Amino acid sequence: MTKNYILIIWGSAKKYTNDIEKKINKRFQIYKSFNLGWSQDLFNNNLARFYYQNRINAKLKEVECSKSNFLVYVIHDNNPKFKTITLRSIKTLVNINIFNLKQELRNLTGGGHKIHASNNDEEFKKDYQKYKERKGQFKVYK
Repeated sequence: MTKNYILIIWGSAKKYTNDIEKKINKRFQIYKSFNLGWSQDLFNNNLARFYYQNRINAKLKEVECSKSNFLVYVIHDNNPKFKTITLRSIKTLVNINIFNLKQELRNLTGGGHKIHASNNDEEFKKDYQKYKERKGQFKVYK
């Protein structure tokens, strides 16, 4: 199982970046971070592709997240703890450390989904591939 995870602070939550980074650094290691932006015209399409949603659902997410640049982190958990939980009526194996961090950060940013984090290997690989395609040289160092 991977110990690396993607965490995204969408544009509407960037004002909390300092507090978020403090919380990340207490329990995890930040390997890489960068500021990423999508073309305003293509933001909805990219969001739909990233979340495997239709463009109508992506539009709702776009309103919540904003079209501004966002921050992407590759974080490492030295001591992952996996647990099966139910997400959207589906039993899913997650790293509970990452899952709990994501919930904590969502609360910090006022609720909703202004924070994204990969919960497990499958989601990390999907997220990593999307950013690798978009960013070019996007490497994870061990």
